[in-house]
Amino acid sequence: MQTYMRSTLISTAALALLGSTAMAADLPSYEPAPAAPAAPVSAPGYNWTGGYVGLQGGYGWSNVDSAYSYVTTPAAGSLDFDADGWILGLGAGYDYQWNWAVVGIHGDVSWLDVDGNGSNGVVTNGQEADWMATMTARVGAGMDRFMPYLLGGVAYVDYQNTNSYPAGGLAAKDDDGDFGWTLGGGLEVAVTDNVSISGEYRHYWLDDKRITYGDGSTATFDSDMDTFTVGVNWRFGGPAGGVMGY
Repeated sequence: MQTYMRSTLISTAALALLGSTAMAADLPSYEPAPAAPAAPVSAPGYNWTGGYVGLQGGYGWSNVDSAYSYVTTPAAGSLDFDADGWILGLGAGYDYQWNWAVVGIHGDVSWLDVDGNGSNGVVTNGQEADWMATMTARVGAGMDRFMPYLLGGVAYVDYQNTNSYPAGGLAAKDDDGDFGWTLGGGLEVAVTDNVSISGEYRHYWLDDKRITYGDGSTATFDSDMDTFTVGVNWRFGGPAGGVMGY
């Protein structure tokens, strides 16, 4: 009897073990969800903060309004003429960027060959610009590697004005330089972390100049000048990186 009960218990336990194993095999398996991919990290924008030096070259043109009044051999009138020619110069400056705004200071010295003359058959007037220097402040918008900007400041232009009146035996020149103002704008593009190129337009307002003869005769010159230049700069502080901000 005991042997029969022992066999029955062993059989029951074996059947229960087999049943639980089969039920476990039939249950669905669960695997952990895959981790979400990391969000892409965008590269930081170009930082315009830093100093630079560069070369620029281009074209200049000027409209000269001149007038004359002679005493000994009476004659008076006006004579307008144009002057134009090339520009080649050196520049340096420093920019500081805060958020998108870029402020800076820029100075340059340029050699000029901007000259011209005019004649009305009575009088011949001329002008020749030799060199100029400017100091300007500029404000721009840093849009990654592109920066449109406006600038303004003071300018000194060294040029000669000439007047010739053969009928009166008069001829003279005024070779003193002249201070004035300049305003303009341009676009600078960073082609690498340390090299940028630019295109820039400026207008110059210059003071009137006068030639005065011993007899009281005069010749006056009222000049404005425009320039367009392209430049290449070597920048010391502008690799991609964080931009100062709030």
